[in-house]
Parts: sequence; C-alpha cells; structure tokens
Amino acid sequence: MKLSLRCFVFILALPFVPACSRVHSLSFAPRIPGYAEESARYIILPKPLREISGLAYYNDHELLAINDEQGKIFFVNSETGKTRERPFGNKGDYEDIAIGPQSWYVLKSNGHISQVDTSGKETAVFSNDFGKGYEFESLCYDVASNKLLLVCKTCGRDADAVIGWWVDPGTGVLSPEPAFQLPLTAIRKLAKDDTIEFEPSAIAFHPISKELFIIASVGKILLICDKNGKPLSLHRLNPNQFQQPEGLCFTPQGDMFISNEGRKGRATLIYYPYGQP
Repeated sequence: MKLSLRCFVFILALPFVPACSRVHSLSFAPRIPGYAEESARYIILPKPLREISGLAYYNDHELLAINDEQGKIFFVNSETGKTRERPFGNKGDYEDIAIGPQSWYVLKSNGHISQVDTSGKETAVFSNDFGKGYEFESLCYDVASNKLLLVCKTCGRDADAVIGWWVDPGTGVLSPEPAFQLPLTAIRKLAKDDTIEFEPSAIAFHPISKELFIIASVGKILLICDKNGKPLSLHRLNPNQFQQPEGLCFTPQGDMFISNEGRKGRATLIYYPYGQP
C-alpha cells in the first residue's frame, strides 16, 4: 500500500496506522489553508531542550525558546536546531516566551510574567493573582494592538471556557475585562465531539491573516480563531508527529514552527512554509 493511502486514515479517523512515519505523514486534519499536508523540515533538538515549553520568532536564522525548568533563553538555529544559551533568572516553571518591541517576556505557569531585556537581564516581574485552579502555558505579542495576549490552560475550577486577557507590555497590567471567553461547548460543536478536551499550550497571531492560532497538547487540536476569540476552524493534530506540542510561532512571511516536548524521547521542531496552494 502506498504511503499516501496509509496516511489517508488520518483524514477519516484516529488513531493512525502505525506504519505512517512521523516525518512523512499528514500533520493536520483537515489541512490548514496555506500550508502543505506534510512538514518541510523535522528537526531533533538537543538534550537541554527536551522539555521545551515555549517558542518565539527572533530573526531569519534563529528562534527563541525556553524549557520549563531553567531560567535560560535558548537561541535555536531554525535550520539545524543547534543552540546557544543566555541565563536570565532562577529555576522555575517557565511555560512560554514572547518578543515585544523593546523586551522579551517569559511566562510562568502561575500567570506571572518576567520582563527580560535583550542582554538577558530580568528587569521586572509582573505578578498576577488568578487564584486556585488557574494554570498558564500560552503567551504571545500582538503587533496590531501592541499588547501581550495571555491565555489560560486551565481557567479555574469547573471552568467551561478558555479565557484570554490583554496585558500591557510596559506595566504588566491586565485588561479590566477578558479579551475573550471561548466556551468549550463552541469548540466541541466545531469538532462534532462532545467529549473533546481542550487545554491551550501555545498561541500566536498569524502575520498575514491576523487570525489567532491556539494549539492544545491536551486534546491534540489546533484551533484557529478571529482576534475576538471566535472559533473559525478546528484541525486535529497527528499524534505521531505532535507528541506534546508546547511551542508555536510564525515568521513575518507566515512560515510556521511548532515544537514538541520530548517526553520519553527527544524534543522536535517542525517547520511548515506558508503559501502552499
């Protein structure tokens, strides 16, 4: 049986046929407009990034990344995966990284945000008291509004929605009202599955379409929303490629990178060029 026929199972149902290779198989079901059905590059990351938990576009050759234990920023070559490091703080549960016009921002699981200058010095810590039942893994910078967007992974006890807040990048102050509240019922309706789980692990605004991409490792979903959090389309992730997707970013041209924590193996960085017919 040809590989393309084996992998057609992905479009119809999960789980996948075991013979599909991780590299040469379909990534999303359905396909995301503008991106090919298969990745263009699949990079194994070095051991220090086995628990990579956040990703941001830095320049044409490097991405910024963090792991969820060390107060270090990693510069990752986007073609080879080779890294260099820059310490910024103590050990902690770091979950995402975003780049603003003047500073870098590192998110902790409790919602606190470290502001870091480009030399690697932590210049401020924005503390946010969300109370029990809140956990965070997703932070990004929105060029259009000049604000950070913070989205919860778990949004309180018995939460029935995913919530996002705008954050002032200069003061760390949250918007008085949420930027959006995305009901889980809306996601399940789009998925046509009342049992589906959805816990965001990475977010990024697409530089061309301006849409918000939200990846959920728990649930294995990529959800595309408008800026107000209204869901537009839902794409299931191939678990053979996305063991634990924790990082997401775009180049200014719309090329997409997704990173996976290693779990029992090595972490990976997967590349999808934009502009595919």
